[in-house]
Amino acid sequence: PASAIIGNGDGIVIGSNNVTVGWETELAVVIGKRGRNIEAASVYDHVFGYTILNDLSERRLNSRIENRSKREMDGFFDWLAGKWFDGFAPCGPWIVTADEISDPHNLEIKLTVNGQLRQQGNTRDMIFRIPAQIAYISSIMTLEPGDIISTGTPVGAGVGGDASLHDGDELVCEIEKIGTLRNRVRYIA
Repeated sequence: PASAIIGNGDGIVIGSNNVTVGWETELAVVIGKRGRNIEAASVYDHVFGYTILNDLSERRLNSRIENRSKREMDGFFDWLAGKWFDGFAPCGPWIVTADEISDPHNLEIKLTVNGQLRQQGNTRDMIFRIPAQIAYISSIMTLEPGDIISTGTPVGAGVGGDASLHDGDELVCEIEKIGTLRNRVRYIA
């Protein structure tokens, strides 16, 4: 949702509903031309540019709701709804136009939390290529100029172990040829 997007330097607000918030530094595609049922071969005609998106996720959404019985769709919605919190999609610091990135499938990605390297990879390791993603998404919905598609994360997503954000943590996401996205966590009870 649009309420999830915040910019470079904005605070990531977490609260009492957030138990285990993880990170996923991702290349984001910004759509520049309206399209529906876009063929993979013409996908790049619809791409305006690229930016960084930190796809934050509450990994244990329903773990704090008392006296709650498990429901059939919980596994799906816990995962999906955990990305829908306000401010859980830091994005930026700017958009680099498509003509400035010769190969979006060969960009180094890294993330640090409080200066410690926590994620490092390359867009060549993406599970799904951009043409396949946009072709599929546009088969379901019309893509409009300004739409942002987060393309997935390479290894190092904030999952498991001590991969959880806390008050005061500083996240620095970098993608080669695009820039650096910085955000700090604020806990509000």
